[in-house]
Amino acid sequence: MTKARDLANGGFGLVLVKPTSVSAGATDNGKGTINFSGVTTVSLNGCFNNTYSNYRIIVNFESFSGTDNIFYMRLRTSNADNTTSNYRYTGNDWASNWNPWSDALYAQDKFVIHRYSRANGIYMSMDVLSPFATKYTGLLSMSSQVNTNPGVNHMGGIFNATTSFDGFTFFPDSSQNMSGQISVYGYNK
Repeated sequence: MTKARDLANGGFGLVLVKPTSVSAGATDNGKGTINFSGVTTVSLNGCFNNTYSNYRIIVNFESFSGTDNIFYMRLRTSNADNTTSNYRYTGNDWASNWNPWSDALYAQDKFVIHRYSRANGIYMSMDVLSPFATKYTGLLSMSSQVNTNPGVNHMGGIFNATTSFDGFTFFPDSSQNMSGQISVYGYNK
């Protein structure tokens, strides 16, 4: 039987992780949830470490300055994005039926994590698997654009090199401004 004190002290489930630093235009609410406003990129540093093997990222992208574009993610080490051509991904989206992404390619310098219209925002949940370990990092993402006809995106990918990461960056194409919140949780072992 699970005791209330075990649940209260983070002995099970997900634990909110506080990043060591965030990019300009982003602020920590003091507990680890990051708010950002009017930025073209948002980066979190020092949120992956050897305390947890796997992580859940919950994102509420509330607004963007444009629509009908692609949304990206890069992994980071020591406050710098990794821009090598080791990102592999594939995905599909739903508007009126499932459509595989025809441009899901190998040897890219970033992950594509959401596609198409998002003027009213995006709700996203993703699992990042083994980012801090020196082995391939996995990524599984599901997102829905905030709309009366919500488009849903599924994405899966790996970073095809044995690299240790401690953070990540989100950014839309065309240098659009964005606002929202990010929380990172570690899966208790």
